[in-house]
Amino acid sequence: MLYLAVIIIFILGIGAFFSVFLNVMVRVMAVFMFLMAALLVGLAKLYYQLRDFVIRTKKMGW
Repeated sequence: MLYLAVIIIFILGIGAFFSVFLNVMVRVMAVFMFLMAALLVGLAKLYYQLRDFVIRTKKMGW
């Protein structure tokens, strides 16, 4: 009976550890994805600004 209780406590401990670990992993992944999306949007905006700048300077006759 004691052996069974130790196994159950061990399983519950692993379960708790994995739930916390997965929760942290999901949050890290969400933050990472958000940062990547923000970076891509920023790069796209920068690219369009540079392209517009180049088009304007060409129209000026550079």
